[in-house]
Amino acid sequence: MSLIRFLSYAVILSLVLAFVSCVNDEWMADKYDFTVRWEPGYEGPLVFGDLSIEDMLTKFDTTGYLTEDSTGFLYFVFDTSETVYAQDYIDIPNQDFIQVFFQSEVDIPGSTLGNIGDTIKFIQIKSFEFERTGDEQLDSVYMKGGEIVIYVTSTIKHTGILTIYSDQIELNGRQYRQTIEISDPSGNFTTTVTVPLAGSSLYLDNSNPDTSFLEMIFEFELINSGADILASEIVHITKAFQNLEYQAVFGYVGVYDSLIIDKEVIEFSALPEDFKGRIQLADPQLHLRVGNSFGVPFGIDLLDLEARFKDGSSTPITLDAGVNPIIIDAPDFSQVGQSVLSHTAIDRSNSNINEIASTDLTGLQFSVNALGNPTGASENFILDTSKLDVKIEVVIPMHLRAEGLEMADTFDFEIGDGEDFSRENIKSFSFQLETENGLPLDISTQVYFMDSSDEKLDSLFNEQNWNILPSGVIDNDGKVIMTTYNKVLIPLTESQIDNVFIAEKIMMKILVETTDEGNRDIKFYSSNFLGFKLGAKAEVSITTDENN
Repeated sequence: MSLIRFLSYAVILSLVLAFVSCVNDEWMADKYDFTVRWEPGYEGPLVFGDLSIEDMLTKFDTTGYLTEDSTGFLYFVFDTSETVYAQDYIDIPNQDFIQVFFQSEVDIPGSTLGNIGDTIKFIQIKSFEFERTGDEQLDSVYMKGGEIVIYVTSTIKHTGILTIYSDQIELNGRQYRQTIEISDPSGNFTTTVTVPLAGSSLYLDNSNPDTSFLEMIFEFELINSGADILASEIVHITKAFQNLEYQAVFGYVGVYDSLIIDKEVIEFSALPEDFKGRIQLADPQLHLRVGNSFGVPFGIDLLDLEARFKDGSSTPITLDAGVNPIIIDAPDFSQVGQSVLSHTAIDRSNSNINEIASTDLTGLQFSVNALGNPTGASENFILDTSKLDVKIEVVIPMHLRAEGLEMADTFDFEIGDGEDFSRENIKSFSFQLETENGLPLDISTQVYFMDSSDEKLDSLFNEQNWNILPSGVIDNDGKVIMTTYNKVLIPLTESQIDNVFIAEKIMMKILVETTDEGNRDIKFYSSNFLGFKLGAKAEVSITTDENN
């Protein structure tokens, strides 16, 4: 199973471009009336607003992976999960206890059996091996379903009463006892008796460390018919426990060893081929969250960990010694029916995961193996409702550094409306941009005026002196603690004004670096924002009629 996700730092690449896109939308938005009555002098606002980092990221996070903690710190969470259920761990197999209860080694004349109608009692105590599926040694099993099916055949020519009971079986709170009357002395007697097991309890004998036993006592009172008992005649009993469903089991439930997640990959969208720049995540994490309602400790092994990159290569993610297996807590006997939660983080403190989280990263692979009773035999319990919920989360905190990121986008553009407002009316024209930067990003911007063939006509700023929006002031932890204000006036030359009026497109080109030229790790919070005001100033000359 492959989970396709957006890589969060690709979103960071786009957030400033989102700002530009939003500015373009605002410019054209119906909610602003930009109809200007041009007079010999005009000065006024064109666009203004505040854009929060959360708004910018949410624009690209259409699936809701972006979240924040109690401090407003932002991070992305991608997850997958698997569940081990009670029936996956242990199943109680059918039990077939076969007993040739009565058979004489020699023929017995009827005359030696006493008077007709006398009873002769035969007793056998038999310990049957309780079949297991592994190395488990169960002390007690509480049943919610199943039945005991007893098959009895008798070829002796006598009637009798067969009683079967066991101190290790309780049914309806009492010792299990079953009486079967052998009523046919013809030698062709057969019967089947079914006993429901719902609500019963089985208590097994584990005195032999390699085997579990269930003891049964058989009593047969033969009623003498006067007939001989031949050596070929038998009373045969088969006692079958079938369709067994447990409500709870107690004792050592054995080892469970299963690969429950096999080389699953969380894939991220690859960055464009023409991407320029470098991004390094400071603290990517892989979290193991487990809810365990088995009364069984588990060891979880994280296997096949590797990072995958755009060029098809991969690099192993290595864990520090002692991390694997991760021991998962279990409820004790005072917590039967409850779930115990365990949480382990794989991060830069116990692995090399931060070293591989670079610009070209396209995915993470992992496998999960679950091992029950990893330290050997112990006292366990399992309910029919028990389960092991295993969740793997890939967490990408917005904690990173970026250097030399470059991006651009092009928009349709038109200024002037022919006779009422044309190049001939303009004596001077300038833009004024005021920003309040609460982002931990230094942003350099350039605007190109372009013709219909995408050829550059001119630029708003000098090519050697782009407009720079300084980062907000950050503390030692990489958090913005003070916004930075910037105000720039951009007067257009005559040639620029000419090109503005013939331009049909504009290209916004942006260079982005985190604070200190991309050499510091910074953090993004929902409170980070970029405030902006874009205004224009113009001197115009308008001839309104032939005499003016």
